[in-house]
Amino acid sequence: MEFRILLCMLYAWSSFSLICAHGDYGSILAEQLNQYCNAREGSSEQSPRTGKAGPRGLPGPAGPPGLVNYTVVEEMIEERLEAIVKTRNSDCVHVREDSAKIRNESGGVFDIHSERSGRKMEVYCDLTTDGGGWTVFQRRVDGSLNFNRNWLDYVAGFGNLQHEFWLGLEKLHRLTYEGNFELRIDLEDGEGRKGYASYTIFSIGDASTKYRLNVGGYYGTAGDSLSYHNGLKFSTPDQDNDIHSSNCAAGHRGAWWYHSCHISNLNGEYAAPVGKYITKGNAYGIEWHRWNNAYYYSMKSVEMKFRPAY
Repeated sequence: MEFRILLCMLYAWSSFSLICAHGDYGSILAEQLNQYCNAREGSSEQSPRTGKAGPRGLPGPAGPPGLVNYTVVEEMIEERLEAIVKTRNSDCVHVREDSAKIRNESGGVFDIHSERSGRKMEVYCDLTTDGGGWTVFQRRVDGSLNFNRNWLDYVAGFGNLQHEFWLGLEKLHRLTYEGNFELRIDLEDGEGRKGYASYTIFSIGDASTKYRLNVGGYYGTAGDSLSYHNGLKFSTPDQDNDIHSSNCAAGHRGAWWYHSCHISNLNGEYAAPVGKYITKGNAYGIEWHRWNNAYYYSMKSVEMKFRPAY
C-alpha cells in the first residue's frame, strides 16, 4: 500500500522529468506510469482492506411480540402426554410385563399410575390367577409379620409386597372408589386344601366413612364369610368402629370390618402350626367361618386381591 502511494506521488514529477529528458519517448513512459497508477487505484476500490471492528453500538428498540399458535402447542402437549401415558401402567390389568421391578412366576411388583389414585403406587400384581390382572392388597403365608397393629398402620400399609403385607386402606380407597371392581380371596388350610371366594362388587369408602366396606355378589368354593360385614367401618385395637358393645379388634387380635363381631377375620393372629391350625376360646386367628363351618379354625394362608369388573 505504501509503495503504491509513493510511486504515484512521484508520478507528476516523473512525467515532467521524462518529457523534458526524452521528448516523445518520455511521454510514452509517462503515459504507462499514469495507467499503472489508475489501475492500482481501481483495484483498491474493488477490494478494500477491512480494518479492526469498532465498539458495539447500543441495541435497537424491541420489535413487536410474535404470534403463538396455541392450537399447535396444545396438540403437541397432548401428543407428548399420550406418549407418556402409553408407557405407564394404569392398573394390573394393563401392566407391561417388561416394566416389572421384581418378577416371579405368578406376577411381580410394578409401579402403576392410576387416574383414580392420582399418583404413582407400587403394588403387587397377580398375572396368572383366573386370567390375571389382580392388584393384591393382603397376603398371609407364614406368620412372619405381625398384623395386630394400630389404625395409622392400617391406613398407610405395611409389610413386604413380595411376602406378607397389607397395602393400606387409603390406597384401597383411591384405587376402588370410582368404577366397578371384583374381589377374590384365595385360602388354604392346614391340610393343603384350597378354595376361593369371589365377589362381583367391591369398593372401599374414604377416611370420613372409616373406610367402609362395599361388597356383594358372592360365588366360589370357600363359602361366603364376607357379606355379613358389608357396609361396616374398619376397626383396629385403637379405633373401635364396630357395632358391638366391646372392642372386637382388641378381643380378636386383628383389624377388620367388624360387625358384632365377625364370621371372617383375615387380619387376625397367625396360629402356630399345631395340629389343624385350631384356635381356642375367642376365634382370634385367620378365620373364615364358612370354610367347613369351622369358626375356630385358622387358615394357613390367604391372599386378597381386586381387579376391574367388565
